[in-house]
Amino acid sequence: MLASAGPGKRIPTLALAGCLAGLATSASSRLLALLPEGLSESIGCIFGLFLCAYFWRFDGMRSVWRALGFVGASTLAYLAAYDAGMPVSNLWSVRFELLGLSSLEITILLVGGFVGAGILFLSLCFFFPSRQFATRLLLNFVIFAVSGSVLGVIGYALGPTLGEAIWYLMRFLHLGEPSQASQLQPSRDTASFYSLYVAWQTGIATLVALLFPLRTEAPVASTATALDSSSVVELGKTPLPLWKRLVAVSIIFLIVFFTASEVRRARIVKAAQAERHKKIVQSAAEAPPLASLARVDPREPSQVLVLEAISGHDWDGGSVTPSCAPDPLGTPTLPPSVFYFVSYRGASNTAPGQPGIPGFDASVTEYPNLAWANYSLRSYPVISASVDDSSSIQKVSKFGNLIYLNTAWIYPDGKGTTYFYWPSGNFTVAIRFYGPTDDAVLQKYLALHPSSL
Repeated sequence: MLASAGPGKRIPTLALAGCLAGLATSASSRLLALLPEGLSESIGCIFGLFLCAYFWRFDGMRSVWRALGFVGASTLAYLAAYDAGMPVSNLWSVRFELLGLSSLEITILLVGGFVGAGILFLSLCFFFPSRQFATRLLLNFVIFAVSGSVLGVIGYALGPTLGEAIWYLMRFLHLGEPSQASQLQPSRDTASFYSLYVAWQTGIATLVALLFPLRTEAPVASTATALDSSSVVELGKTPLPLWKRLVAVSIIFLIVFFTASEVRRARIVKAAQAERHKKIVQSAAEAPPLASLARVDPREPSQVLVLEAISGHDWDGGSVTPSCAPDPLGTPTLPPSVFYFVSYRGASNTAPGQPGIPGFDASVTEYPNLAWANYSLRSYPVISASVDDSSSIQKVSKFGNLIYLNTAWIYPDGKGTTYFYWPSGNFTVAIRFYGPTDDAVLQKYLALHPSSL
């Protein structure tokens, strides 16, 4: 068996192992690009592999079961750290900014660093146990986990310096993301993650050397004592107990299940995106022709808008916006149109502490022909709404007219924005309610612009 590294050498060599693990994690995107989608969140295994390789080579811990269990735990630590920050930030968040990071970023990094480091500490104690008093073990856990939080914030904040240096190194060695070849500089997120990987894993590996020191105790005879001994020779020779092997197997199966689920989810998302793209391309191909369209001249706003108070809501005066004149030397991409808009302010509630009545607005757009009026509603209120919000769009009957109702922006609690819209000859009409809907508004606009549906 190889002689273990002494305390003076173990700290810098483990720190180097952690640094190399961080660089390997940064370079893993090129390998992941060749693998099925959904495996990107499993890169936590890289740090575990580097530490186990160090334990195997220098500490004599030649147990496959211990290595498998720890690598699995390292993978789970990254997954948990990656997914823990955002849910916690919705419940609690720091109220300060630091090192150029927002309060949300700091919260996510603090929580993720604490969770990841905590899981790694517990897995080290489980698979590579050492004799420590309970109070010392608890103190070490707190130091380890809190340091993980601090390293997370510092590592991410070093993106503009350390992260960019790593990015240029990866680009020079052709080890970074496949898209780096066409980029002149890294994005903020990419550089920050690179520095986070290297700084965090280097710091955690250093803590492993400090808080899990080797001992040179003489070998003991009893098996029970050997299981709890911190002697490297004993730990390297002692088989992992059966129940701990079962834990290691469970961790591996959990990772396999999670990875398979992520791969399946990624394939479903990719198929849905392909289907969405197909529908958008098909819709674009169905656009009416743009050639020889008549000019649309602005009208008086009172001809197309209801410029009066409705249900206690005062109107703001309205606006008229003609479309830009087409470039005579270019190919037109949009039809000529004139956009009319008016908003109706909600009345203030005179009762103290009570909210005012929500307002609403109306918009009317005139196009050169009926075909363009009908087609334009496919992208109301946002581009490709007829594709993305198809499950939330329905036809409803109002005052003898069929009109569209879009509830995609309604929250589960019933609050949100409701959209009613319809074509009326060469016009399109849209009513947007910021609170409860009011049929009196729809009645007035349908009287002025009957639906063509």
